[in-house]
Amino acid sequence: MKALFGHPVFSLDAAIYRWEDVVAAAEGQPRWKALLLRTRQGLACLRHLEENDEEEPEDAIAAAAADFRYQRDLISGDDAQEWLSRRGVTIGEWMDYIRRTVLRELWESRLAGLVKRFAASGDELDEALRVDAICSDEAIQLARELAERVAAATAAGESLESGTTAERLALIENGFQRFKAGCITGEAVRREIAHRHLDWIRVDCRAVGFEDPAVAREAALCVREDGLSFDEVARDAHTSVYEERFYLDELDAQYRTAFIGAKTYELLGPIEFEGKHTLFRVLDKVMPSAKDPELIRRAGEQLLKRELTEEVEKRVKWELGW
Repeated sequence: MKALFGHPVFSLDAAIYRWEDVVAAAEGQPRWKALLLRTRQGLACLRHLEENDEEEPEDAIAAAAADFRYQRDLISGDDAQEWLSRRGVTIGEWMDYIRRTVLRELWESRLAGLVKRFAASGDELDEALRVDAICSDEAIQLARELAERVAAATAAGESLESGTTAERLALIENGFQRFKAGCITGEAVRREIAHRHLDWIRVDCRAVGFEDPAVAREAALCVREDGLSFDEVARDAHTSVYEERFYLDELDAQYRTAFIGAKTYELLGPIEFEGKHTLFRVLDKVMPSAKDPELIRRAGEQLLKRELTEEVEKRVKWELGW
C-alpha cells in the first residue's frame, strides 16, 4: 500500500485526504483485517504452488479473469488494460491477484497451514495488499467509509483542520458518532419502519429444499394431494426439514406477492431459494413493529446510509481519477 501513499483520494473544504489517511483509518477495523488475511492466504497459496508439484488450475483462473472483466463491463483487452492502468496495476499483477483468489478458494481447507508455512515478507505483503485492495474494490470501499465519516463529522460541526493523524481520526470518530445519534432517533426509526410496512413483514416457516426441481414438484404434490408431511417427503428425498425466518425484502420480487397473500399453514413452492428448489410451510406472518430489535437495527442502518450518502455528495470532491 505504501506505493499509493501521497496520492490524493478526496478533499473536503481545504483538506486533502490521501491513501495513508485511508489506511490509518482502516487499520484495526474488521474490513481491513479480512483483506490483510486474504492477501496473506493468497501469497501462501502461490508459494505452495511454486514449490510443489500441484497443477495450476488454468481453466478456473481463466474463468475467474473473464468474470472479473464481465462484472466491470471490460469488454475488450484494451478496456481491461485501461482500467488497470488508471489504477496503477500491471497485467501481471492483476493475473497474480486472480491466481491468488482462485487458489485461496480451491485450497480453503488448507489455508491455516499454508499461511503458517509460507509467511510473506513485509514488502511482498505490502505490494500484494495494494493490488488486492484495488482489484477487489476494497480500496474504494475503505476510501468511501473514511469520506462518509469525515463528511459526517464536518456536518456535526467538528473542526478537522489541525492535529496529528491520530488526533484527527479521533475527532472524526467523535463527530461521526454525534452525527449518527442525530440521525437515528426513536421517532425517525418509527417512521422508517412504518414506511417499509410491506417489505419488513416477517415470515416464519418450515422449509425443505431439493436439488432437483422435478423431485421438488413431486414432493409438493405428495404434500398437497396425498397428505404426506414435510418430514416424510424430506426423508424420502434424503434431505431434512429446517426452520426459516426472513423478511419479505429478502426475497426476489417475483415471490413476495405469494408470501404476502399466504395464510397460516399454507404450502408454497417450489421456489428457488438459496440455490435449492424449496417448499415452505408458512407458520406465521409478523407485521412490522417498532419494538422488533432487528427492525430497529435495519431502520437505523437505512437512515444513516441515506444521510451519509447525502453528506458525501454535498461535501466531498473525489480526487482519484478512477
